[in-house]
Amino acid sequence: MPWSIYYNEKSNIIETKYDGLMSGKEIEAAARETLDLGREKNTNLYLGDCTTLQQSKSLFDIYSLMKCLLNLKVEKTNREAIILPEFKMTAELLQFYETLALNRGFQVKIFEDRETATAWLLSFKD
Repeated sequence: MPWSIYYNEKSNIIETKYDGLMSGKEIEAAARETLDLGREKNTNLYLGDCTTLQQSKSLFDIYSLMKCLLNLKVEKTNREAIILPEFKMTAELLQFYETLALNRGFQVKIFEDRETATAWLLSFKD
C-alpha cells in the first residue's frame, strides 16, 4: 500500500503517511481507514504526511475525495494538518484541497513542516 496509518497515543493524533504515486481510489481508501481508526481511538486530530507524495492527484480526484468525505459524514470538529510534499504540482493540488475543505466547513490547514503541523493540532487538544 502506498500509505501507512499510525496512532500516536501520546498526542492522540492519527498520522497517515502518503508515499509515491497514488490514485484517487487509493487516497479515498486511505481516508476511510484513517477516519475509521480515528473513530476507534476516539480522536478528531489527524496529521497527513504528504512529504513523499508525488503528483498523482488531479482536480477531479480532489473533488471526488471531497464528495467521499461528505458521504462519510465526516465530523466538522475533526482537525486535519497536512504536511506539504516537495513536489510543487502536488503541493498546489493540496492547497486547492485545503481551500475546498475550508469552504465546506472542514478544519484543514497545510504546513511545510511536522513540528508546526503537530503544534497546531495539539492546540485543539483538551
